[in-house]
Amino acid sequence: MADDLVRDLMGIMEAIEARVIAALIDDAAGAAEHAAEIAPIYSGGYEANIRAALNTDDVPVDPSEDEIRAEQRRIARGEIAPGRLALPPAEIGARARDALRGLSLGDTVYVANAVSYAGIIEDRGTATVPGGNVFRLSAEAMAAAFEARWR
Repeated sequence: MADDLVRDLMGIMEAIEARVIAALIDDAAGAAEHAAEIAPIYSGGYEANIRAALNTDDVPVDPSEDEIRAEQRRIARGEIAPGRLALPPAEIGARARDALRGLSLGDTVYVANAVSYAGIIEDRGTATVPGGNVFRLSAEAMAAAFEARWR
């Protein structure tokens, strides 16, 4: 009898843990999508470099900064239209979901951008995102979505 109760309780706890992890992944991917939706887009390189990671904020840069700068120069010369490097927000979210596979309770989830000018956009903003706060606003959206899910 006691063994059955323990087994049942363990099953319930595992199911709750699985639901919490799935919700965290969904909401973190939503935060990445939100960041992509509000990110300033010139070449699209900043937006394309929004990444999610587990237990590290050391995320890759792809397209590279050289590719981004070359694209920016071509835009400035009027050779191409802005935004060619940008990805659809849903693709940013899907990429975040893939990066967060294997999430366990106790892990730290990062939604970050490693381009060298990301801090300038976040701290000072641009004409399209005054005051910056791309990631702060996205983190707040993630926290609100997670909290609302469990009310």
